[in-house]
Amino acid sequence: MQEHERALNSIAAYIQQHPDTIEGMQLRKFVWSLYDAQYLINLKRFYSRLPPSMQDQVLTINTAAARGLLEQNNLYRALLVSGEFRRWEFARASDESISQLADAEERIALLARVVPPGRGYQELAHLLHEVKDVKRKLLIELQKLPATAEIDPDEGCPF
Repeated sequence: MQEHERALNSIAAYIQQHPDTIEGMQLRKFVWSLYDAQYLINLKRFYSRLPPSMQDQVLTINTAAARGLLEQNNLYRALLVSGEFRRWEFARASDESISQLADAEERIALLARVVPPGRGYQELAHLLHEVKDVKRKLLIELQKLPATAEIDPDEGCPF
């Protein structure tokens, strides 16, 4: 077994034992970022917040990734052993998460009304659209909205 594989095993064991600690959540994002690039993390900040025992493991894994030695099946195994696949298999949206999205949607909409036209406004409008879409998908998941919701052709039309 190579050094980076042992490091991945150590991280998987740490995640399994401490999944909801700050360090455990950061390590979970780190492994997922290597596995499917869905998370982006600031490596300097991430590294500095880790316990010293995990810093060496992360450095070993980063070095292996930079050298092209890290294989997808090793990352898959680390996610499996750590319990990540099982954790996400049963994760579901909650009424609280829908409420938080509605709050975020309202705040972004308020900002979009006061930001002058230009790039900032366009980005806020895009973000508002994305938040609405996520909220709609979660409502469908919770079965509080039909999967084929009717779309109002005049929605969003200023006239």
